[in-house]
Amino acid sequence: MKRTPMNRGSGFARPAYTAPPPAPVRPLVRVPNYGIQPYSGGGLPKEPRIEIPHLMLMARRPGQICLLRVPDVCLYPGMQRDDCCGCHGNGFEYGKGLGRKADDCFVVRGCARCHLFIDSSYNATNEQRQDAFRAGLDRQIAEWRYLRARSDTPAKDREAVALALEHLRVKGYA
Repeated sequence: MKRTPMNRGSGFARPAYTAPPPAPVRPLVRVPNYGIQPYSGGGLPKEPRIEIPHLMLMARRPGQICLLRVPDVCLYPGMQRDDCCGCHGNGFEYGKGLGRKADDCFVVRGCARCHLFIDSSYNATNEQRQDAFRAGLDRQIAEWRYLRARSDTPAKDREAVALALEHLRVKGYA
């Protein structure tokens, strides 16, 4: 049926909306749960994380060579890259844990593709990823030793490298 001015009151029109009255405000009452024991601080305390911010800045400088060099993953293992970043180790032996990132002394400069391989490769086993990271860490330690021995290395770089090598020595890696 077509609407015309004559049949507007035919009962098909929507009624006007009226808002309901607001609900009464009730006070918030919380009943304590005495069944839950308070946290007693159990478990072993975590060691503080070793952070060396300048070491991370050194890893992100443009025009560096990837030190991870994962076979069949790294596109240009001998060429300078602009997408280098610091790749942390993912094993518990590097300080990694639940809610805890690995220490900064266990960082290797790597390209984005190698970093993805180390962090979340579905094509490799955990042993293959750990072996690739350990080989890259050995190359990184050799480069840090070289930078520490050079006299033209900037003072901040030399301090960061010396601190990282000292932490690695204490942990039994260098």
